[in-house]
Amino acid sequence: MPSTIMAVAAHPGDALFTMGAAVFFAGLASLAREQPSHAVGKPFFAENWEDMTNFQADTYFDISPVYDRWVEACSEFPMWRGETGFRYSDYYRSLAVMRGCLGGFQYAAALMSSSEQRERRVRSL
Repeated sequence: MPSTIMAVAAHPGDALFTMGAAVFFAGLASLAREQPSHAVGKPFFAENWEDMTNFQADTYFDISPVYDRWVEACSEFPMWRGETGFRYSDYYRSLAVMRGCLGGFQYAAALMSSSEQRERRVRSL
């Protein structure tokens, strides 16, 4: 069972709604499925240039081992090849380098924890 899920959306609020629904249905025991119902412990939101409002990276995920395969897979999409007018390939490849620098990796993806994960209650530091 997955203990972590990631969501990305093109419009503010979509990822939160989609993730909330996914977490709800994952835990719904009455839903017929191949795998048993389960809880999700760590939801994350992925960085997306179309939905940067209020995005605050707090986790850097090392994508170095799969970077070349990711670029190759993305190149199958017309938007990645620049056919829609935005230079997705340049943007996301550069972003992976920049996030890698910040995270201490060759390449990284930036993730944002849910607000519940970022909230901490401590008695001392």
